[in-house]
Amino acid sequence: MARSPARRGLLTASALLVLVVLYLVSTFVDVWLASRRDDTSAGPLAGQTLPAVVLGAAQYNGEPSPVLRQRLDLAIEL
Repeated sequence: MARSPARRGLLTASALLVLVVLYLVSTFVDVWLASRRDDTSAGPLAGQTLPAVVLGAAQYNGEPSPVLRQRLDLAIEL
């Protein structure tokens, strides 16, 4: 039994709409579940000293400027 082109187009649009809704619902559920997960466990680098890059400002004759001093102090604190 042949379907009319209009009916076939309506079925295609309906199927596409169902797929889009399923995709949005599954994405929402995935994000919601991820937001509930507590991922604060120690990672593989816990307890290790890691290098950091402190982008500088001016230094005068070997002495950091006030801005650079603040950045260096914050890097040490972190």
